[in-house]
Amino acid sequence: MMNIHASPTLTPAESALVEAFSERVSDLPGDAAVTVMRDDAVELLKGGLPTRRIEAWHYTDLRRLLTAVPAFEPSAKPDTLRPLIDGSAVLRVSQWQGGERFGNRGCNGPPFQGHVAGG
Repeated sequence: MMNIHASPTLTPAESALVEAFSERVSDLPGDAAVTVMRDDAVELLKGGLPTRRIEAWHYTDLRRLLTAVPAFEPSAKPDTLRPLIDGSAVLRVSQWQGGERFGNRGCNGPPFQGHVAGG
């Protein structure tokens, strides 16, 4: 007896996510290890988003819920958010870019983007 596993047909939203990654992969920050993890994640995505058939996603059917993917807008700027807890850091990451410094009061770290780019 032979089992044949067919890959699911991707929804338009899933296809848009894969295409968006392919179009911008060369612009994304990260070292070789980050690139491998990112590529692995996209390969998983090519198998489709989680559905109710996966027990851990039983109540959140992403495949059904994600019906559209917004177009990439390079000039988009995120709104400034206040910290939920006074004195805590808010890390802004938009369209794979994050240039803010983070840290605790009186002790700042390097820009967040450097951590992404450095692995």
